[in-house]
Amino acid sequence: MWNKSIATAIAVMVLGGVATLSYLTGSYRATQSLETGEGERQIAYWVAPMDPNFKSDKPGKSPMGMDLIPVYADEEAEAGVVTVSSVTQNNIGVRLGAVRKASISREIKSVGFVDHDETKLSHVHMRAEGWIDKLVTNTLGAAVQKGDLLFRIYAPRLVVAQSDYVQALGRGEQKYIATAAEQLALLGFNSQQIETLRRSRKVEQLVDVFAAQDGVITELNVAENMYVTPSTSILTIADLSTVWIMADVFENQAAVLSEGLEARIDLSYGEGQALFGTIDYVYPVVDPKTHTVKVRLKFGNVSGVLKPNMFVDVTIFGAPVEDALVIPKDALIRTGSSSRVIVALGEGKFEPREVKIGTVTAETVQITDGLREGEQIVFSGQFLIDSEASLSAGFQRMGPGVSEAKDMTMDIAEEKAEGLANGEPDSATAGEPVTGSGTVNSVMAAHHMVNLTHDPIPAIGWPTMTMDFKVSEAIDLTAFAQGDAVHFELGKGEDGIFFISALHKLDAMKMEGH
Repeated sequence: MWNKSIATAIAVMVLGGVATLSYLTGSYRATQSLETGEGERQIAYWVAPMDPNFKSDKPGKSPMGMDLIPVYADEEAEAGVVTVSSVTQNNIGVRLGAVRKASISREIKSVGFVDHDETKLSHVHMRAEGWIDKLVTNTLGAAVQKGDLLFRIYAPRLVVAQSDYVQALGRGEQKYIATAAEQLALLGFNSQQIETLRRSRKVEQLVDVFAAQDGVITELNVAENMYVTPSTSILTIADLSTVWIMADVFENQAAVLSEGLEARIDLSYGEGQALFGTIDYVYPVVDPKTHTVKVRLKFGNVSGVLKPNMFVDVTIFGAPVEDALVIPKDALIRTGSSSRVIVALGEGKFEPREVKIGTVTAETVQITDGLREGEQIVFSGQFLIDSEASLSAGFQRMGPGVSEAKDMTMDIAEEKAEGLANGEPDSATAGEPVTGSGTVNSVMAAHHMVNLTHDPIPAIGWPTMTMDFKVSEAIDLTAFAQGDAVHFELGKGEDGIFFISALHKLDAMKMEGH
């Protein structure tokens, strides 16, 4: 065991020394090549030596302050390719599938609220000041029909106008009769009221006011004996047989919106209850605070189930994308600056590949660049392969000699695993348990796995990495979600692979006083 410990230390020193020397030499040679123009190799991009996912199109510094190193075009094809045995693929739950073409329905989801159809509102004002004598419809929300009596009003000007018309009728002069009748119409008398006055020639002190349309009383601002003027909004009648639904759509989705597109609303009560309508208008401005575009939808409401100010879930159906190249949404690895998938090259070889995405639905993602129809990609277990590919790419870029050192370290690890199987203690994990902390990227509860980005774990010499972990079946993974900061303990299985034996949210630990 003493010899094994010495061998381990030597391997780590060799690995670190060779990596540092290769990095410095490679950086110097690349810089010299750029300065002198010598050499025919073309640089594809620059990468951080300690973070292969950080790329740049020009030399500079990494986020850790280290000089970026070049990746040459002739190296790029092989960089990141890893080989995974069939046994390991089975252990980590690798599942493959083909890239296919399909028609994607572009669905935009939002939340809307029910509003009146403003083209079907009737505001009641008087055109002459007076006093409400009898308020017939005196209940807010009451239903009325066209022609129903709303109230009676005493207005001196309306009385004078009636008298002028009766006097013109008595003189029989058509010119004055027409002028007096027109004055009555301008003051709000309808044609039936004018005809009744022509026949009876009796001036009424109280004038009746009738509903101009069917609907419900949505505003009532007066009471009996109240004095009103033309500026007084007496009441409002709203026809709710059709309603507007106002919804906000993010500006990056607004390009697919147009008038006439079909929309669906799902009511918050009544499971499965949905209604269909269309986009009536797309507002031409973007809200500067929310960066959303307001959309007005029009829905029939003969049953009256939609009530103003009610919230509803809205789905707008954009024109479908035909023959789109699609993959399952779970197969996509998304980072802050790029998206990629793991492509299966055959014979156990896998390669991470950057892709450009288009329309995203609940289950699928459209790929606009980076894949071809029929290519095999990893649908499940891709995070662990991606982590290994990134690590392998980093070793390849550090130059010759590092791969051998890595292999030496791996051999020692295998030897240690064999020693554990024979009952020998593991110096890296003897005594205190191996612990770490990190952030949850995804939870695969069905496979008892999580993907973590963890901080360095000095006890076993691991740097910061993103990788998949098997989790003890005793841990309830439904309590964890993407973005959770966690503390964990590692155990080793019979196969020598680390797994998470204990998992806690950091916030919960702080509350408990740990």
